[in-house]
Amino acid sequence: MKRHPGIAVVAAVTFALSGCASSLAHEPEAPTTIGDVAVVHTNPLSEDEYVAEFGSRSDSVTQDGIRDEYWRAAATFPFPLPDGYAFPADPILWGENDRYEGGYGAADAFSFWSGATATAAWAAYERGDEDTANQLLDALESGHVSPVRSIHLEPDSPGTDASIIDHAIRPARGGNFAPMLQWEIEPFLERDENHAIATNAGDVQ
Repeated sequence: MKRHPGIAVVAAVTFALSGCASSLAHEPEAPTTIGDVAVVHTNPLSEDEYVAEFGSRSDSVTQDGIRDEYWRAAATFPFPLPDGYAFPADPILWGENDRYEGGYGAADAFSFWSGATATAAWAAYERGDEDTANQLLDALESGHVSPVRSIHLEPDSPGTDASIIDHAIRPARGGNFAPMLQWEIEPFLERDENHAIATNAGDVQ
């Protein structure tokens, strides 16, 4: 499986951000680490609370605003991550882009959850633990038809994401993880932080 060489060490994470006020009742805790990767401690909201918190979007947000949104989304994400996983402390930001569409940070948190859950399901299947693999695939399918995804990734057709279900999740239920590897797992593991977290969880080498 292709991955970029080396593990990016997130040595210092600063979230002293202005203009990004949160309506959360508590501030997210400071990052901890998995190996050399700074990760976010999660105190989950309910699905309804999360959607209410992150359902509105701004037209244009700075990188600092996206970091704040991502950090708050990861710190309150409503769906559990697989054992051994935690959200990286920083979202994926693209080069010199200094403005992003509001909602990008929350969407990136969902994308990490989806990739982690798919990777753990595949690893469980490879270990011969089909019960755990199927439980994780159930969670993955439920997440992809939930408003937690649709509020930002499918706002015009909330509650539906037939593509990944039809083309990746259903084949995986029958033991064919090749579409899932191409669709979700390999892109997820190309990010060094994600690969390091999955390695620590025992799901990849």
